[in-house]
Amino acid sequence: MAIQMLDKNSPERERLGLEQSLVAGVIPSRPMEMLVGYKLAEALELKLGDTVTLLGQTFDGGMATDNYKVVGLMRFGITAMDKKMALIDLADAQRTFYMEDMVTDILGYLPRSVSYKKFDRLKEDLIKNLSALKQNPPREWASDDEPIVLSVLDQRNLRELAVKFELVKKVVIGVFTFIMILVLWNAGLLNGVHRYGEMGLLLALGETHGKLMVLMALEALMIGVIGSAAGCLIGGGIVYYLQEVGISMGSMFEQTGIMLNDVMRAQFSYKAFVFAVIPGIAASVVGNLIANLAIYQRSEANLFRELEAG
Repeated sequence: MAIQMLDKNSPERERLGLEQSLVAGVIPSRPMEMLVGYKLAEALELKLGDTVTLLGQTFDGGMATDNYKVVGLMRFGITAMDKKMALIDLADAQRTFYMEDMVTDILGYLPRSVSYKKFDRLKEDLIKNLSALKQNPPREWASDDEPIVLSVLDQRNLRELAVKFELVKKVVIGVFTFIMILVLWNAGLLNGVHRYGEMGLLLALGETHGKLMVLMALEALMIGVIGSAAGCLIGGGIVYYLQEVGISMGSMFEQTGIMLNDVMRAQFSYKAFVFAVIPGIAASVVGNLIANLAIYQRSEANLFRELEAG
């Protein structure tokens, strides 16, 4: 990979975090110097100061070779880069591969807040904006040169992988939400059933059915709010820890070429709290109300008798 390394003010150095990722040696300051991923250096038994020969293909399809000096070892925290990445200066790459004043790719970066679901729309906008450039191409372009716009989803089958992960995420959230609702619903039902005797006593003391239903619903609401708040505090704490610290998954990514961060993290969001609070409160209240509807079908004597049996 070639970037503008010799320029200390290059945004590419900051974007890749070269200074922070350097574990040995220095950042290249002269032409024909190279940075190597520390795992790649271990595999090839490279040391600082060694000379390596870079083999590749020129822009015209010929073979290109050049010698570079290893001056630094990098640890990016991404297994694919640590095992396979070698960084050289862009000017050196252009000279080695006979590509003076040429590049093969122009990369565009989006903020983290932009969802991958918007990539296709942004890609279409870029293609529309390039239509004028295609009609009046620069003089430096060859007759068959044509810009191709690709998003990250169009490479290495990442689109299919993203769709699969999105489906798995929805299934996992759906299953856990259903189980949570079922458990809380059942708890509300059992709580109401076991309190039929208490309801009979309150009815015998003069409480109306409607007021009793409202009181039981308010009680279930309070229990649901307290339980949901406690669950959000505990679950939110765990999610926040995973967001800030994360879990190392580097051993699972060693055999893949996909550039994913070795540290998997959760995302602390208000949307997750909504998914937790609303079902938690609703299931508790609805389950309690359904159980309490039975007081309209039973006499006070029968309800009071259940209190005596309990």
